[in-house]
Amino acid sequence: MSASEVLQAARKGRAELEAFQRSHPDDTLDFSGVDFRAPENEHITFSDFHFLLPVIFEGATFGDTPVPFQVHGAALGAPGSPKGAALFQNTVFERRAQFSKAKFGSNARFDGAIFKDIVNFVDVTFGEGARFSRAIFQSSSFAHSIFGPMTWFDEILMVRDGSFEESIFGRHVDFSRAIFERVHFQSCLFGEGASFEFTVFSALAQFNNTEFGVGANFEGAAFCGRAGFEGATFGDVASFRGGDRQALVDWADERAKSLLPDYAQVVTERTRAADPSAFHRASFSGATFTTSGTEYATPFTMAEGIKSKTLEALREGLRRVRVLFYPAHDLMRQKFSGADFSNRSLKGSADFSRVRFEQPPDFQNVDPVSSLDFAAARFSFGRRAWLVSRYWTTQTDTVTRLRRLRKIMKDIDEPDLESSLFILQRMAERGIAWRAWWDDVLHGYGIYHLIGARLKSGNREEFSELRRRQLFKIPRSVWVAITGIGRPLMLTLLVFLYRYSSDFSRSILLPLGWFVLFACGFAFLCSSYTATDFRVEQIPDLMAFSLCVSFPVSPLARRSFDEVGSRLFPNGIPEVIFALSIGQAVIETVLLFLVVLAVRNHFRVR
Repeated sequence: MSASEVLQAARKGRAELEAFQRSHPDDTLDFSGVDFRAPENEHITFSDFHFLLPVIFEGATFGDTPVPFQVHGAALGAPGSPKGAALFQNTVFERRAQFSKAKFGSNARFDGAIFKDIVNFVDVTFGEGARFSRAIFQSSSFAHSIFGPMTWFDEILMVRDGSFEESIFGRHVDFSRAIFERVHFQSCLFGEGASFEFTVFSALAQFNNTEFGVGANFEGAAFCGRAGFEGATFGDVASFRGGDRQALVDWADERAKSLLPDYAQVVTERTRAADPSAFHRASFSGATFTTSGTEYATPFTMAEGIKSKTLEALREGLRRVRVLFYPAHDLMRQKFSGADFSNRSLKGSADFSRVRFEQPPDFQNVDPVSSLDFAAARFSFGRRAWLVSRYWTTQTDTVTRLRRLRKIMKDIDEPDLESSLFILQRMAERGIAWRAWWDDVLHGYGIYHLIGARLKSGNREEFSELRRRQLFKIPRSVWVAITGIGRPLMLTLLVFLYRYSSDFSRSILLPLGWFVLFACGFAFLCSSYTATDFRVEQIPDLMAFSLCVSFPVSPLARRSFDEVGSRLFPNGIPEVIFALSIGQAVIETVLLFLVVLAVRNHFRVR
């Protein structure tokens, strides 16, 4: 059957196309390269059609789906023209289907379609709102394709292999409650809000080197075989939280009622064998869980004009001061919380080696923890922002998660990670201390924001007493601010000194560097007090004098100190040098202690 004959039959209607199929049982329906947006083709639709022969739509172009045809069931008899829209709702493909390199407009409809043989969507472009909800695939490939935002693959059934390799998905793609046997998502790119909630992966789920935006949701996803996320990158709020098995089974029983017996049996068997709270063989080796998230609009970003921008910039500067104690935006307080693996049972291995967590993950109720592998994993917390350093948080949940992680590392005998997490916990407690101090200073002011609103409404007499009470709270706040600032200030100072002097006794080179710097600096100061002008020949004596001060306990250093001192200061060592030498001796003794402590920590057996 030639392509022109097939197209002519399709233009006459589905009855004519069905007749063509029955009269040419050994041919292929070829629509390759057809532009369905052309006036002579714009009325062709395939909803509820039954393709008995292999069909080719390679390189075809479809238009946007008009609003009346976007509603399920409205394609038949709907008013107006479908404008060449891709309408394949409830269509059955008995043989192979080829859609490679096709281009679809917005709201392409394949919901409820059944592909009983191999279907190929390789290198296809979809507009916004493509819908494959409840479609059934025997075996399919969507590799190298581009999907617009709001794409729906919810409740699909993939009987055998499925491939989405190197595809790009817009925001809010939905694969929730899909059922796969083996599926490949390697090197894909997902926008924010990708959902695989309660999806069943019966044999294999491959997401290696895939990048997810903020809010990737695998809550309740059942990984019955191997789950590979090696080298994947996740935005903030990635969830792998375990789900309720009975809820999945109940949904599957309801779903099976609307399917043919063969497909209903597949759905029932796979969901009953699935456990949405378990990891069997999961690998996240080399993955990264970032703090990247959605940027929210502020009055500053929405201001227009130079004057408005300048005014809002000043106000924004004042608003950002509160970021030191509270998150900048209400949505940030609720959403930016790191990865969640809570309530998962480990029936095999869970490999988190070389994973980088930019926020503390939640592993609450994960059991058994002995199946977790955190070799060479890295943890941190906080978000870089204006006025806020990397390791700053005021959220108590951060400390709680770090404490749980420390317990896990202790149980699986990872002393280095346990030590690192303890350091992070101390750094987080610094921000918590400042937050508690600030809350105490502002204690009792919570209801007074109502006063201004009521005064504007004319109830001045009613709230005059409250206004006076507000003024009486100022002396108390000043007193609390002065008396309570000691602990957060001391924590901040200790963290700063310990971190930048020796990286919390984990670095050998850092305190050695400071030791050399102080020794050279003291030698330079001594050159200003020598009896003669500075000469290059004095450098060995100056350095020797400085090193003698650095090791005051050694008898050899004491003798060299007198000899070198007499050459540099024939009239006696100035009192200023004596005072500075005491300070240098104390500082460099501490630095040498930190070097020894770092060496001990590196080789300590715990």
